[in-house]
Amino acid sequence: MSPKRLARLRGSSRFAAGVIGAVVASLVWLVVVMVISMSPDQAAQRRAAPELPPPTVALKTTELRQVTWAPCSRDTTSISIAAPTVPAGERSVVTAVAAAGAKVTTGTQLARVASRPLVAVHTDAVLYRDLTVGATGPDVAAFENALHQAGVIGKANSVLDADTVHAWHHTYDPAGPSNRIRVATLVAVPADTEVSSVMVTVGQAVKPGTPLLELSAGSNQLRCEVLNPSGSITPADVTLDVAGKTVPAASLTVHPRTDDEPGYVLVKPKDEVADGAAVRLGIVSASSDGPVLVAPLSAITTSSNGAPSVVVVDGDVRREVPVQLGVTAQGLVAVSGDGLADGVQVMLFGAADETAGPTGRGTAPPQSSVPDPGETTPGRDASSPSGPGTGK
Repeated sequence: MSPKRLARLRGSSRFAAGVIGAVVASLVWLVVVMVISMSPDQAAQRRAAPELPPPTVALKTTELRQVTWAPCSRDTTSISIAAPTVPAGERSVVTAVAAAGAKVTTGTQLARVASRPLVAVHTDAVLYRDLTVGATGPDVAAFENALHQAGVIGKANSVLDADTVHAWHHTYDPAGPSNRIRVATLVAVPADTEVSSVMVTVGQAVKPGTPLLELSAGSNQLRCEVLNPSGSITPADVTLDVAGKTVPAASLTVHPRTDDEPGYVLVKPKDEVADGAAVRLGIVSASSDGPVLVAPLSAITTSSNGAPSVVVVDGDVRREVPVQLGVTAQGLVAVSGDGLADGVQVMLFGAADETAGPTGRGTAPPQSSVPDPGETTPGRDASSPSGPGTGK
């Protein structure tokens, strides 16, 4: 056989062997696929999630107490200062007026209309009459104490003498009568008072009664923004927190919600509260008044007769136990029922899951134990539209 023909035969043999090898490999792969392939039912079973035990939580005995917090600020009072009546023959023109933001103490000239000054006196007493030489009484004592503290006079008593009248006129009212101090020139102001707004300018003509300026006076009370507060709140139901420290409340006044205001609580602390201190009022909105057996609200289900119940889990055994519910606080509820005690495991439920519990409600993510109840901050939890009461 010629070399050329021999080469052609060898090439044909190699091609035939390649084709046969490819066919054999395909047949082997087909057999392997048929062996390892699954039916649709088998595939669905393999895709199904493994069955997990139900999420449970251990019942626990603890005291339930929930506190709702509301922000507080120092209560302020607005005092309007009006133009006085000037003596006959004088033109009613503003000749002096204090500046907005000015601090007001005893002796501060708030305004002057013609020859009539309006002078502040730091006192909580009511100044209701002209003070004449020889006058006595609580108003005289308060007036002299204010002048003494301001350094205007050397001593104070409850009798107005000529030296006090002279000192007043010499310093504040040179045109005043020599034997008396005109009440129309006095403006009683409490502590922490300042000029909040001024409505006139020097040189402006005004009529008697025209508003001249507005004072903002602080008080020893705190205004706490509790929405729709309950009239049953007492000092025993509240905690006054001042910069992280508890200050006892001497008294409180509840201002219920009206059409114009959402309601608030005025609290008078027993101790002085520094200006600018962070203050909040805590109101007990729920309390068990002692240790009780508690469960998360997500452990409560409904039995076939519509009564609340829990599902006790003991290994593979589950039993539904009717329960009586008590106070609720922070997602926990007091429970009592047959055989329920510390450490008993109960099933948790959650409506969002597709895995249904015994009453058709889904299961919630598992938890290890009942969380310890604490205190909430608000906001307006401090801040719910319906303000807190005692909740007991």
